[in-house]
Amino acid sequence: MKKIIFLFTLLFFQPVSAFSLGGQYGIMPDSLLWNADITAEKIKVAITRDPTEKANLRLAYIEERFEEMDLCSKCDSKSTLKIINNYEENIVAIEADSRNMLHGHDRVLKNIEAHKIRAKEKKEVLLGRVDEHARETITKAFDSAIIRTNTAEQRILDSKHEVDMLIKSRLTEYSNEVGFDVPKVYDTLVGTGAIDRASVEKIAAYLNKHYTLDGLDGKVFL
Repeated sequence: MKKIIFLFTLLFFQPVSAFSLGGQYGIMPDSLLWNADITAEKIKVAITRDPTEKANLRLAYIEERFEEMDLCSKCDSKSTLKIINNYEENIVAIEADSRNMLHGHDRVLKNIEAHKIRAKEKKEVLLGRVDEHARETITKAFDSAIIRTNTAEQRILDSKHEVDMLIKSRLTEYSNEVGFDVPKVYDTLVGTGAIDRASVEKIAAYLNKHYTLDGLDGKVFL
Protein backbone atom coordinates (compact mmCIF):
# COMPACT_ATOMS: atom_id res chain seq x y z
CA MET A 1 0.00 0.00 0.00
CA LYS A 2 2.82 2.43 0.81
CA LYS A 3 4.34 1.83 -2.63
CA ILE A 4 1.00 2.53 -4.30
CA ILE A 5 0.57 5.78 -2.36
CA PHE A 6 4.14 6.75 -3.25
CA LEU A 7 3.53 6.12 -6.97
CA PHE A 8 0.32 8.15 -7.00
CA THR A 9 2.07 10.98 -5.19
CA LEU A 10 4.69 10.99 -7.92
CA LEU A 11 2.04 10.79 -10.59
CA PHE A 12 -0.03 13.77 -9.57
CA PHE A 13 2.37 16.06 -7.74
CA GLN A 14 5.82 15.73 -9.33
CA PRO A 15 7.15 17.52 -12.42
CA VAL A 16 8.00 15.49 -15.52
CA SER A 17 11.75 15.62 -14.88
CA ALA A 18 11.29 13.88 -11.53
CA PHE A 19 8.34 11.70 -12.43
CA SER A 20 9.99 8.48 -13.56
CA LEU A 21 11.74 6.30 -11.06
CA GLY A 22 14.00 4.39 -13.43
CA GLY A 23 17.32 6.01 -14.37
CA GLN A 24 17.06 8.72 -11.74
CA TYR A 25 16.59 6.29 -8.82
CA GLY A 26 18.62 3.37 -10.17
CA ILE A 27 15.62 1.04 -10.49
CA MET A 28 16.36 -1.50 -13.21
CA PRO A 29 14.03 -3.69 -15.35
CA ASP A 30 14.63 -6.75 -13.19
CA SER A 31 12.84 -4.95 -10.34
CA LEU A 32 9.08 -5.23 -9.84
CA LEU A 33 9.06 -1.50 -9.11
CA TRP A 34 10.30 -0.86 -12.66
CA ASN A 35 7.10 -2.36 -14.04
CA ALA A 36 5.09 -0.20 -11.65
CA ASP A 37 7.02 2.82 -12.89
CA ILE A 38 6.17 2.01 -16.52
CA THR A 39 2.51 1.64 -15.57
CA ALA A 40 2.59 5.03 -13.83
CA GLU A 41 4.13 6.59 -16.95
CA LYS A 42 1.31 5.19 -19.08
CA ILE A 43 -1.30 6.58 -16.69
CA LYS A 44 0.33 10.00 -16.83
CA VAL A 45 0.25 9.96 -20.63
CA ALA A 46 -3.35 8.72 -20.66
CA ILE A 47 -4.61 11.64 -18.57
CA THR A 48 -2.70 14.17 -20.71
CA ARG A 49 -5.06 15.45 -23.38
CA ASP A 50 -2.84 17.55 -25.63
CA PRO A 51 -1.11 15.34 -28.27
CA THR A 52 2.03 17.49 -28.25
CA GLU A 53 2.32 17.25 -24.48
CA LYS A 54 1.83 13.50 -24.77
CA ALA A 55 4.74 13.36 -27.21
CA ASN A 56 6.94 15.45 -24.93
CA LEU A 57 6.12 13.20 -21.98
CA ARG A 58 7.02 10.11 -23.99
CA LEU A 59 10.28 11.72 -25.10
CA ALA A 60 11.11 12.37 -21.44
CA TYR A 61 10.46 8.71 -20.70
CA ILE A 62 12.72 7.67 -23.58
CA GLU A 63 15.42 9.78 -21.95
CA GLU A 64 14.83 7.73 -18.79
CA ARG A 65 15.37 4.56 -20.82
CA PHE A 66 18.69 5.91 -22.07
CA GLU A 67 19.73 6.61 -18.47
CA GLU A 68 18.78 3.06 -17.57
CA MET A 69 20.94 1.77 -20.39
CA ASP A 70 23.89 3.63 -18.86
CA LEU A 71 23.20 2.12 -15.43
CA CYS A 72 22.40 -1.34 -16.70
CA SER A 73 26.00 -2.57 -16.95
CA LYS A 74 25.15 -5.84 -15.19
CA CYS A 75 21.70 -6.40 -16.68
CA ASP A 76 21.02 -9.60 -18.56
CA SER A 77 19.84 -9.50 -22.19
CA LYS A 78 16.20 -9.93 -21.13
CA SER A 79 16.28 -6.79 -18.99
CA THR A 80 18.12 -4.87 -21.71
CA LEU A 81 15.46 -5.85 -24.24
CA LYS A 82 12.72 -4.59 -21.91
CA ILE A 83 14.34 -1.15 -21.96
CA ILE A 84 14.75 -1.11 -25.75
CA ASN A 85 11.22 -2.39 -26.35
CA ASN A 86 9.76 0.31 -24.12
CA TYR A 87 11.76 2.90 -26.06
CA GLU A 88 10.22 1.62 -29.30
CA GLU A 89 6.75 1.47 -27.74
CA ASN A 90 6.95 5.15 -26.86
CA ILE A 91 8.18 6.06 -30.34
CA VAL A 92 5.29 4.18 -31.97
CA ALA A 93 2.85 6.03 -29.70
CA ILE A 94 4.43 9.39 -30.60
CA GLU A 95 3.90 8.58 -34.26
CA ALA A 96 0.23 7.82 -33.58
CA ASP A 97 -0.25 10.99 -31.50
CA SER A 98 1.35 13.12 -34.23
CA ARG A 99 -1.79 12.76 -36.35
CA ASN A 100 -3.58 15.11 -33.95
CA MET A 101 -0.74 17.53 -33.17
CA LEU A 102 -1.62 21.18 -33.84
CA HIS A 103 1.50 22.85 -32.47
CA GLY A 104 4.98 22.25 -31.08
CA HIS A 105 6.21 20.14 -34.01
CA ASP A 106 9.65 21.74 -34.13
CA ARG A 107 10.47 21.02 -30.49
CA VAL A 108 9.37 17.40 -30.81
CA LEU A 109 11.39 16.96 -34.01
CA LYS A 110 14.48 18.45 -32.38
CA ASN A 111 14.22 16.03 -29.45
CA ILE A 112 13.63 13.06 -31.73
CA GLU A 113 16.72 13.90 -33.76
CA ALA A 114 18.78 14.06 -30.55
CA HIS A 115 17.33 10.73 -29.43
CA LYS A 116 18.28 9.10 -32.75
CA ILE A 117 21.91 10.03 -32.16
CA ARG A 118 21.80 8.78 -28.58
CA ALA A 119 20.14 5.52 -29.61
CA LYS A 120 22.95 4.73 -32.02
CA GLU A 121 25.51 5.50 -29.32
CA LYS A 122 23.72 3.31 -26.75
CA LYS A 123 23.47 0.46 -29.25
CA GLU A 124 27.24 0.33 -29.61
CA VAL A 125 27.77 0.50 -25.84
CA LEU A 126 25.27 -2.26 -25.09
CA LEU A 127 26.61 -4.54 -27.80
CA GLY A 128 30.00 -4.29 -26.12
CA ARG A 129 28.51 -5.55 -22.85
CA VAL A 130 26.56 -8.62 -23.97
CA ASP A 131 27.79 -11.99 -25.14
CA GLU A 132 27.83 -13.11 -28.76
CA HIS A 133 24.55 -15.00 -28.39
CA ALA A 134 22.65 -11.88 -27.29
CA ARG A 135 24.15 -9.44 -29.80
CA GLU A 136 21.91 -10.43 -32.68
CA THR A 137 18.77 -10.02 -30.60
CA ILE A 138 19.89 -6.65 -29.20
CA THR A 139 20.87 -5.45 -32.69
CA LYS A 140 17.47 -6.37 -34.15
CA ALA A 141 15.62 -4.68 -31.31
CA PHE A 142 17.63 -1.47 -31.60
CA ASP A 143 17.42 -1.39 -35.40
CA SER A 144 13.66 -1.83 -35.20
CA ALA A 145 13.37 1.05 -32.71
CA ILE A 146 15.54 3.32 -34.86
CA ILE A 147 13.49 2.54 -37.98
CA ARG A 148 10.30 3.41 -36.10
CA THR A 149 11.97 6.63 -34.92
CA ASN A 150 12.64 7.60 -38.54
CA THR A 151 9.03 6.82 -39.41
CA ALA A 152 7.74 8.92 -36.50
CA GLU A 153 9.99 11.80 -37.51
CA GLN A 154 8.61 11.78 -41.06
CA ARG A 155 5.03 11.56 -39.80
CA ILE A 156 5.54 14.61 -37.58
CA LEU A 157 7.00 16.52 -40.53
CA ASP A 158 3.91 15.58 -42.53
CA SER A 159 1.66 16.67 -39.66
CA LYS A 160 3.45 20.02 -39.44
CA HIS A 161 2.92 20.57 -43.16
CA GLU A 162 -0.75 19.53 -42.96
CA VAL A 163 -1.46 21.93 -40.09
CA ASP A 164 0.33 24.74 -41.89
CA MET A 165 -1.68 24.17 -45.06
CA LEU A 166 -4.95 23.82 -43.13
CA ILE A 167 -4.48 27.10 -41.31
CA LYS A 168 -3.42 28.97 -44.43
CA SER A 169 -6.34 27.62 -46.45
CA ARG A 170 -8.79 28.74 -43.75
CA LEU A 171 -7.14 32.15 -43.55
CA THR A 172 -7.38 32.50 -47.31
CA GLU A 173 -11.12 31.93 -47.02
CA TYR A 174 -11.30 34.74 -44.48
CA SER A 175 -9.33 37.00 -46.83
CA ASN A 176 -12.27 36.99 -49.23
CA GLU A 177 -14.59 38.09 -46.43
CA VAL A 178 -12.51 40.77 -44.75
CA GLY A 179 -10.86 42.33 -47.79
CA PHE A 180 -7.20 42.04 -46.78
CA ASP A 181 -4.51 39.41 -47.07
CA VAL A 182 -5.00 37.35 -43.89
CA PRO A 183 -2.31 34.76 -44.82
CA LYS A 184 0.18 37.62 -45.06
CA VAL A 185 -0.76 38.70 -41.54
CA TYR A 186 -0.35 35.10 -40.45
CA ASP A 187 3.12 34.87 -41.99
CA THR A 188 4.08 38.13 -40.29
CA LEU A 189 3.08 36.67 -36.92
CA VAL A 190 4.64 33.23 -37.17
CA GLY A 191 7.07 33.29 -40.08
CA THR A 192 6.56 31.38 -43.32
CA GLY A 193 6.10 27.70 -42.61
CA ALA A 194 6.50 28.13 -38.84
CA ILE A 195 3.66 27.31 -36.46
CA ASP A 196 3.46 27.60 -32.72
CA ARG A 197 0.54 27.61 -30.33
CA ALA A 198 0.96 31.19 -29.12
CA SER A 199 0.77 32.55 -32.67
CA VAL A 200 -2.20 30.39 -33.57
CA GLU A 201 -3.99 31.62 -30.46
CA LYS A 202 -3.36 35.26 -31.45
CA ILE A 203 -4.96 34.66 -34.82
CA ALA A 204 -7.77 32.61 -33.26
CA ALA A 205 -8.56 35.37 -30.77
CA TYR A 206 -8.86 37.93 -33.58
CA LEU A 207 -11.00 35.71 -35.79
CA ASN A 208 -13.17 34.56 -32.90
CA LYS A 209 -13.89 38.21 -32.11
CA HIS A 210 -14.90 39.16 -35.63
CA TYR A 211 -16.04 36.06 -37.49
CA THR A 212 -17.81 32.74 -37.02
CA LEU A 213 -15.59 29.66 -37.05
CA ASP A 214 -18.19 26.97 -37.68
CA GLY A 215 -16.36 25.75 -40.76
CA LEU A 216 -13.27 24.86 -38.76
CA ASP A 217 -15.02 22.20 -36.67
CA GLY A 218 -13.00 23.35 -33.67
CA LYS A 219 -9.90 21.54 -34.93
CA VAL A 220 -7.48 24.44 -35.13
CA PHE A 221 -8.86 27.57 -33.52
CA LEU A 222 -9.44 26.32 -29.99
